[in-house]
Parts: sequence; structure tokens; C-alpha cells
Amino acid sequence: MPGNALAGQAQQTDPFKEIDKRVGYHGAIEVKRHKKGLFAVGFYNNNGTPYIAKFGQYSWRTRFVHAQGLWLIDKQTQLSAQVLRGDTLMQHPNPVNNLSGGISGHSDAVNNDYQSGYIALTKRWDRHRLTGRLEAFSVTDNDNTDGDNNNEHGNALTVSYQYRLSKGWFFAGEYSVIDSYRPAREYVAQPINLTEQQWQLSARYFFATLL
Repeated sequence: MPGNALAGQAQQTDPFKEIDKRVGYHGAIEVKRHKKGLFAVGFYNNNGTPYIAKFGQYSWRTRFVHAQGLWLIDKQTQLSAQVLRGDTLMQHPNPVNNLSGGISGHSDAVNNDYQSGYIALTKRWDRHRLTGRLEAFSVTDNDNTDGDNNNEHGNALTVSYQYRLSKGWFFAGEYSVIDSYRPAREYVAQPINLTEQQWQLSARYFFATLL
């Protein structure tokens, strides 16, 4: 928006442009039990410097922890689940002066906490696979930036079916419904509370090549 503190931000994001030349990391521990399932926990940190801006692109610091599990109920049925919680931060490039004339640091442009989780049940038989999935998600906006309300929460349901016609051919159908609350939709004259539905049909063919 012209005239505000982020007026120099590019209209499009370039996710592959290196801004702060810092190395991030992800670590995880996984425990498997033969023919029973697995459990894993992990932590991700991109180790970004959140107040650097170059060529209209801003550096972000993003972190999250996650845990997931898979339980093989029987040879045809499995239950899977995952939870994730993290935060992301982008700050103004110019430091803020405090009342005594000194520099108090960089103020937050975007400071959000986020979390999501799902549970899914899959059943396989013959050439068929049926999956049902429930999901919940939320974003908590912790900054005071005008015109940039990122608060959101919602739930989703997905049901999918896949049929294997032959060794390489797969046909699938999927239905999804998402019920969410997002105040920022008012900026584009859409309702804050919204229920969205989607149907998808697909045909896929898998093949291998020798190089």
C-alpha cells in the first residue's frame, strides 16, 4: 500500500531468492515398529533474519515443531495423524527509536503463530482405496500492522476414493469441504465466515524408464 512502512515490498514473492545468507535446519527422530506403525517428532527453523529487505523481498524467520504417527490396524486399514505448531516473523528493516533517543530494535510487520492437525483413516481392498480425513487449523496474529489481519481458524473434511485399473493406471475422486473464519476477507468484500466445497476427478499413469 503506497505510503505505509512496507510500500517498497515487491508485488510478487520470489521464494528462491537468497536474502540473508543464513542456513536453516530441520531435525527429526522416528521410531518404527515392524508391521505396527511409526511415531516421529521434529523441529524446523529456517534461521532467517526477519528484518532484512533486498530488491523488494523480505527475509522471514519461520519455526515449527511437529509430531506424527501411523498405526497399522490390520493389513488393509491404517490410521494416521499429525500435529504442527509454529511461528513466523517479519520485521521492518529500519530500527525504531525509543523515547530516550536510543534504538530499541525492529518493530514487527508480521508476527503470527500457527497450528494445524489432522487425523485420517484409510481402508484398502482389492483395487480400491478409501480415505477420510479431518483437519483443524488456526493462525493467531500478534502484530499491530493496519490492514493486515491474519487471524484465522477453521476445520476441513476430505473424502477420497482411488481405483487401480491396471499396473500403471489409477482413477480417483475427491470431495473436500472447508469451514473457516478469516476477518481479512472483508478487504476484498468477501464474507468473514465462509464454507468452501470442491470436487476433483483425476486419472494418473505411472511408468518407469531406464536411463
